[in-house]
Amino acid sequence: MIPLPHPQPGYGTGHTIDHLPQADKNVMTHETDQWKNRPHSAEYEKHPRAPQIVVIDDQIELIRALHNLLKMRGHNVHSFADGMSALEYISHHPVALVLSDYHMPQLDGIALARQLQAKRWPGIFLLMSGDQIPLTFTEQKQLRIAKVIHKPFNLVHILALIRSVLPH
Repeated sequence: MIPLPHPQPGYGTGHTIDHLPQADKNVMTHETDQWKNRPHSAEYEKHPRAPQIVVIDDQIELIRALHNLLKMRGHNVHSFADGMSALEYISHHPVALVLSDYHMPQLDGIALARQLQAKRWPGIFLLMSGDQIPLTFTEQKQLRIAKVIHKPFNLVHILALIRSVLPH
C-alpha cells in the first residue's frame, strides 16, 4: 500500500492506493511538482485512433495511477497537476474526455467545466472529489458534467465508467 499525504482542509482528499500499474518512468518529469504541459507524443503514435483523455489532479500519486492504468488500456492520456495547464492543452487538442479533481490550485474542477462550456467544448467531463460538490443536479447538467465520482474510488470502476461514456 502507498499512503498518500493528506492535504490541508479544503484542498481535497488523501488516498491510499493498493496497487500502482507499472509506470513508464519517462511520463513523470519531476516527482515533486508538475507534469509537463506538453503531450506525450510517443503515446499518441502507439494508439492514434484512441480518444484523448486528460486527467487533472494536484495529487501526483493519483495522477500517476490513473495515467498509467488508462495508458495500459490503450488510451491516449495527458495528465496535469492544475486546471490552467489542462485548459490550455484542451483548448488546442481534440480531447474526448476530461477526468478532473474538484479541489485544485489556480482553477478548480467546476471553474474548468465552466470555461470548457463557454468554449463549447464537445467532450465528456467527469468530476472527482472527496468532498461534497456545491452543485445542484441542474447546475451539473448545465455544465455538462456527466458524472461526479466520489473519492476514494476503485480504479476498476473508473475504467468501466470511462468505457461506458466514450464512443466506441
